Amino acid sequence: MLTTVLIRGKRYRGVDLCVWLRNATVAVVAAVAIINVTGCADNGMAEANATQLQQQQQQITDLQTQIDALKNQQTKFYSISSQIAPGGCDQGVTHDATQRGDEKLAGQDYEAALGYFEDAQSACPNSAETELNLGRVYDAMGERDQAAPHYRRAIELAKNSDPTVASQARTALGRIASDPN
Repeated sequence: MLTTVLIRGKRYRGVDLCVWLRNATVAVVAAVAIINVTGCADNGMAEANATQLQQQQQQITDLQTQIDALKNQQTKFYSISSQIAPGGCDQGVTHDATQRGDEKLAGQDYEAALGYFEDAQSACPNSAETELNLGRVYDAMGERDQAAPHYRRAIELAKNSDPTVASQARTALGRIASDPN
C-alpha cells in the first residue's frame, strides 16, 4: 500500500514522497551552510556562548566560596586539636569515636567498629578503655591473636586507675587463653 501525503496542495505518493523529503533535507542543509558561511548565526551563537560562560563563571565562584568555608572550618578544627599536648588525650574525639565504635560493634559491623576504635586510640593513645575496645572487636572478628595484646595493654594501663576495665580485660584474656578455638 502506497501512502499519499498532501504537501503545499500537491499530492505525493510512496517513492515521490521519499524524493521530496530528500530534496527538502538537502535544502535545509544548504540553508544552514549558507547561514554559517554568511555569519547570520554567529550573533545568536555568540550570545548563547556568552550566557553559558557567565553561568560557568558563577558556578566557579560558588564552588570557591564553598571551598573557602570548608578551609575555614578545617583551620578551626586544627587550631583546637593542636592545643592538645603531645602524648595527651583528646577526650571529645575519643568519646565520639568510642560511641560510634560501640554502635558498630553491636551491629556486628566489625570493620567500621575497628576503624572507630583506632580513631579513639589515636586521640588517646594511653586509654585503657580504648585498648579494651580494640581487644573486643578483634575478639568478635575471631582474631584472638590480635585481641590478646590489646587486652594485656588494657590491664596494664588500667591496673591503678580503672579496676573495672582491668577486670573485664583479664576476664576476656582468660577466656580466649582457655578456649582452643
